[in-house]
Amino acid sequence: MGTTAFSALIQECAKHLARGQWPVVSTSTANGSTTLISDTALRDTRSDASLSRFEDVWVRTFISTTENARKVTSFAPNTNSTGEITVQTMTGNHATNTSYEFHYFMHPTDLKDLCINKALRNMQYPVYYPLGLLTNPDMEDADITTDWLEKASDKPANAAETTAANVYRGKQSLKVTDSNVGNEYAYQAFYVIAGKQMYLFAFGKTSAAATSAQVIPYNVTGSAAIETWDFDDQDWQELGGAFTVPAACKQAQVRLNIVTAAGVAYFDDVQCYSADQKEFVLPSWITEQTQIGHVYYLPQGSAGPDDGHMVHETELRYLDTPKILGSSGRFKIQFRGASIGRPLYLASSRPYAELSTDAETTTADKDTVVEGALFFAYSLKGPDYEKDAAKHGYIWMSRRRLTEPDFGLRLADAFR
Repeated sequence: MGTTAFSALIQECAKHLARGQWPVVSTSTANGSTTLISDTALRDTRSDASLSRFEDVWVRTFISTTENARKVTSFAPNTNSTGEITVQTMTGNHATNTSYEFHYFMHPTDLKDLCINKALRNMQYPVYYPLGLLTNPDMEDADITTDWLEKASDKPANAAETTAANVYRGKQSLKVTDSNVGNEYAYQAFYVIAGKQMYLFAFGKTSAAATSAQVIPYNVTGSAAIETWDFDDQDWQELGGAFTVPAACKQAQVRLNIVTAAGVAYFDDVQCYSADQKEFVLPSWITEQTQIGHVYYLPQGSAGPDDGHMVHETELRYLDTPKILGSSGRFKIQFRGASIGRPLYLASSRPYAELSTDAETTTADKDTVVEGALFFAYSLKGPDYEKDAAKHGYIWMSRRRLTEPDFGLRLADAFR
């Protein structure tokens, strides 16, 4: 699955919106100042060179790591054997070999927020969302390290992992790195009812150095593990099963533990739910009923090393078409038939995440995002650009129809 950086999307849109004007992306060839950018690419030696060539044009550049978006105030086409533009005061001197962009059509912040990110949040991709009581069970949310906390003392290093081989399903997993102490874990807490039978499932793999890792339902009230499932395999394993909440236990934790004092363990699709649970609360990114599909379960594979089971032997199977309850951002589903003690997944479609820094990437198709951004950019400019907006809107919709699940059902909401 390819990725595209935010910077590439910004520059591609800027080139389209320049409508033949140039340059769009360039690099300074001499030291400037807080108000001056010097570049031989701007030099124009003609006697009738236009001094107003960059009138009302915005320049976006980075001084150290600080983004500067400044309007051009004047242009000197042939000064000191180069071309120079004067801009509103930047946060530092614009040094030689510093890249910058011209934005002829609109302020670059508007291009990013009102066009590119709006296109992204209106585009969706198919997912299987793990159901249960836990927050961020699929490890896909950006705040993964606040949803899955580190052990209070002798802390491991929790982080999002995006290397494909270390992700079970989706775009990222939870990486737990031992700090050479041992028995370090990521955890998430939840309230329980004593005597209840529950299920806990997780998918894990280890590095070669991590020769022992565990998935544990932990009794916080009684300060003891309820069950322990061990693994140490460098291929993905399914861990977990049924457990009964001990007497007097009011709060439990799911602990994702590295036993050995070295190495890394990866965890994904961690889910915990009651054996008699019929209703499941859905994440806030599900805002439309058309994002809610069928429920599937994963049959158990053959026994693997330690307490694990093989995950590549089976495929998801249909379980139920749930009843939909609630409203936008607060949806729940209710099973119509019997539950089952296996990992449960909701077939859904998830909006692409918005981007904030130039280096951030998206797996959304680059050309589709650009067409959507151009549609929104031209739409913002009013009647003079209606034909441009219509053209790019048509292309955007056509591309989305080919790649997004249930797109036709969501067409009426495409411009929210």
